[in-house]
Amino acid sequence: MNQSTTDSKPRVRFAPSPTGMLHVGGARTAIYNWAFARHNGGTFVLRIDDTDPERSTKENTQIILRAMSWLGLDWDEGPCLDDGGQERSEGDYGPYFQTQRSDFYAQALQKMRDNGSAYPCFCTPEELTAKREAAKQAGVAYEGYDRSCRNLDPAVAQARIDAGEPHCWRLKVPLDHGPVEFDDAVRGRLSFPIDVLDDFVLVRSDGTPTYNFASVVDDACMGITHIIRGDDHISNTPKQILVFEALGAPLPTFAHLSMIWGPDGKKLSKRHGATSVEEYKAQGYLPEVMVNYLALLGWALAGETTKFSKDTLCEHFTLDHISKNPAIFDAEKLDWLNSVYIREFSPDEFLEHLVPHLIAAGLCTQQEVEDKRDWFLGIRPLIFERIKRMTEAPAMVAYLFSGPTVSLDEASVAKVLAKEGSKAILEALEQALAADDLEWDAAAIEAALRALPPALGQKPKTVFQVARVALCGNMVSPPLFESIHLIGREDSIARLKAAESAAM
Repeated sequence: MNQSTTDSKPRVRFAPSPTGMLHVGGARTAIYNWAFARHNGGTFVLRIDDTDPERSTKENTQIILRAMSWLGLDWDEGPCLDDGGQERSEGDYGPYFQTQRSDFYAQALQKMRDNGSAYPCFCTPEELTAKREAAKQAGVAYEGYDRSCRNLDPAVAQARIDAGEPHCWRLKVPLDHGPVEFDDAVRGRLSFPIDVLDDFVLVRSDGTPTYNFASVVDDACMGITHIIRGDDHISNTPKQILVFEALGAPLPTFAHLSMIWGPDGKKLSKRHGATSVEEYKAQGYLPEVMVNYLALLGWALAGETTKFSKDTLCEHFTLDHISKNPAIFDAEKLDWLNSVYIREFSPDEFLEHLVPHLIAAGLCTQQEVEDKRDWFLGIRPLIFERIKRMTEAPAMVAYLFSGPTVSLDEASVAKVLAKEGSKAILEALEQALAADDLEWDAAAIEAALRALPPALGQKPKTVFQVARVALCGNMVSPPLFESIHLIGREDSIARLKAAESAAM
């Protein structure tokens, strides 16, 4: 085994299993580990726990790496994707994929065999199932493996191994150990009676390590000082402590995070909506918002502070500010926070985030943005206070890109353009916008059009609804006069003329 680091600064790890995308619960765990490392000047390690060969995929690994990168959670050691999308590792304690660490597990198992803390078990799956069923039929609780191979004569056991008999390796739980206790950095002192722990499997009969063995070996080899993870792992912790002790490795500090619940008080799942980082990215949430919001699900900055930067998070993050209570994922609060960030973007920042969505919607090309940058910057005042997510923007501004014609909403046509007098209003609007002395800017356009209602004997609302439907396609759209300015004089007049066919 590698020697653990002697660096006094903390080393933490995030060790996702590549059996699916990065869930927001996993992302929060990664954020806390990352922030803890940055706050303390320590090392953040990314390790891929891919010992489930049937469910782990290279594609999922790459998705996890991309999600971590998108969130801005830079890791100091671990696997990376190069420019060609190929995996490579960086750091002195690799490899950082469990499937590449079989030598470490073999060395650790040999050490435990030598000191008597591991023993071979020859019980077949069928035999174990039969014992479980017998307990069920007898109406008694099945208390785990009955340790029938624990006291086999070592020579007999070795002979059976040499003969090729299938076997796994189990931990010989020290029954005189006393309670397994540890101080959880979030939950305080936790204690587990030794007699509730069975001799669990370390290495399966096919030679692959179990989670509770591989994880400890890796943490010991990599010098991990703090294990920050979800409280669904609490039941694993006493088992892992016994493996640490059997290997003679120093115990890390454990910190177990409460689960994230949906608004109904149940564990967050698909029934509550999106659950993976990739889904939230696709829906138009900003990476800095996701880090900010997920950090708040179980941790709090001083006072009532809700919005903070990653730098502020790293500056203030400590384990003693983590709550023991489950956190509630509130989609409305996430939307609100995302809208706050959007409103605070500078014009250039706003455009940088907007353009990819416009291009994806087929409304423009990158070259068009470069050629008409000032025009595109003019979109921001129309919508930046109205959208919660950037993905909402294309539908809100599509009317700006439709040239001399615009698709008219049927309900709006029926309610506005089909009314008596609308054609006269359209003609007056055309004349006003075609006037030679009209400066083409939003203020001048507004002044010219506000003069029309009294001249026509109409209410301003009536005139401007006709203008809005004819020019923007419906009764609800971003600010009218700024929109007309961006649509342009020729296209605005053409749209007004086209709308006459639907007017009375």
